[in-house]
Amino acid sequence: MRNITIFCILTFIFSTAVFSQEKTDAVKYMETMVQSPNMIKKDTWEYIKTFAHGKDYKATNKKRETLLQTINNAIVTTQKIPAFNESTEYRDAVLTYLKNLNAIMNQDYAKLADMEKIAEKSYNNMEEYFIAREKANDKLEAALAELSIAEGKFAVENNINLITHKDEITEKIEISAKVSDYYDDIYLIFFKSYTQELFLLDAMSKNDLLLIEKIRVLLIAYSSEGVAALNKIAPYGNDTSLKIACAQMLEFYLYESQKSMPVIIDYLQKNQSFMQAKTAYERKSDDLRTKEDVDNYNDCVFDLNEAVKSYNATNQELNAKRSELINRWNTTTAVFFDIHVPK
Repeated sequence: MRNITIFCILTFIFSTAVFSQEKTDAVKYMETMVQSPNMIKKDTWEYIKTFAHGKDYKATNKKRETLLQTINNAIVTTQKIPAFNESTEYRDAVLTYLKNLNAIMNQDYAKLADMEKIAEKSYNNMEEYFIAREKANDKLEAALAELSIAEGKFAVENNINLITHKDEITEKIEISAKVSDYYDDIYLIFFKSYTQELFLLDAMSKNDLLLIEKIRVLLIAYSSEGVAALNKIAPYGNDTSLKIACAQMLEFYLYESQKSMPVIIDYLQKNQSFMQAKTAYERKSDDLRTKEDVDNYNDCVFDLNEAVKSYNATNQELNAKRSELINRWNTTTAVFFDIHVPK
């Protein structure tokens, strides 16, 4: 899983305010107030860009540490800005936003990082992780909305004509968030079947036939649902690569659960029958064994040998195909981010 939390949490970074009129004291005050947030935006983009296009964890983490330091510095700087016409309302609104951003990065983000460590263990964990991330986004969006109100009030009170526009960095961050959201939708479809197959492989390792059958049926259902859900998602622009990679994984899971698992189940059943026949056969001494006992035992041996051949061939096929498709999924994901996240 790609750690893409930061893409969403910092989507709501400010756009730049442009002041078209004469540089009054109020305009200068407002320009001073947005300097720190603009630095945060710049460092946010450096972090996102490094993460999306790089594979160096140390470099990515260093950018994150720089971002956190920039936020802390912005808080200190803003606290030192004096009141304007004896009012600290606008300054306090900026300060509240910066403190909320700091709390989200240090508390909510830390919680998300912990949740991410266990998110891949189950689909429910992954859903909880996504929900927690969305709540962090909502908190930041609400804080920014309050800041926008205070900013607008200050502008009106001081006859400032605000022209808010999206600068290049803001646009790049928003594009990155859209890429992330698109990936998330497809990733959850993939992940639901992916985790179910992990449970299936675990049940196979334990030779638990009842559990294997239960999970096999669920894997068919989840993969079929996934195909239907995936068909409703449009390509990202003209790029169908992520959809295709996910569809190939789902097709594999359906093939595995519908076509291959009966072969594996047949082997496990015949292995159980052989072990039972072997135990019964060995309990009898040579002089007590009948021709029927010998024939039954030999039949079990023959059936098992035939089942082993089919099992080995099927297992080798599945392992090779699974490895190929997972590698393709991971490569496609990396290329998708590399192409669509701006540089």
